[in-house]
Amino acid sequence: NNVSFKVFPGELLFLLGENGAGKTSLLNIISSINPMTKGEVLINGFSIRNNPINAKKNLGYIADDVKAFEFLTGGEFLEFIASVFKIDNKDRIIKRYVTLFQMGNYLNQLISTYSSGMKKKIMIISCLIRNPSVLIMDEPTNGLDIGSHQRLFNEIRSLSKERTILIATHDRYIIEGLIATGIKSKIAIIKGGKIEAWDTLENLKRR
Repeated sequence: NNVSFKVFPGELLFLLGENGAGKTSLLNIISSINPMTKGEVLINGFSIRNNPINAKKNLGYIADDVKAFEFLTGGEFLEFIASVFKIDNKDRIIKRYVTLFQMGNYLNQLISTYSSGMKKKIMIISCLIRNPSVLIMDEPTNGLDIGSHQRLFNEIRSLSKERTILIATHDRYIIEGLIATGIKSKIAIIKGGKIEAWDTLENLKRR
């Protein structure tokens, strides 16, 4: 509802709010999953409405609601994503993230046989292998085991130095942990579809 903001490379924005406040709806509008009724979304200057192909080339979305091609194996799915986005050195990049999230033993299995946590990991990998300049994540640690949680945390910390990142989460560990590393970050508190506050964690705590 008349939400307007900018996030730049090297910045991380946390979206906080109660269930139903509009966090996921906002991320779905940014990614064009949900249509906007008015206004504009620009991803690196490309309109998500008028120039969606170029906008989406720059955008990666890790959704909370995992929807994968379950009739493919994990390996086939990653190869499909790599071909669609024309990823250079795809074998090396896929191997890096598959190893990082310990999915190497499961790539020949159908995604339909995966646990919810494994489905989440294959979707995270499919996003990260594209190396998007703008990364949005909706509750990215939901369903992850402790080890994968920490590995994703470390990857976000590394990517945030040069990428534009938006994270909707209730996970205090990932919020306070990433902020403690010195990442340039702000918090937007959403209520009823509106941004009620926009500030640093320290300033919000004082308020």
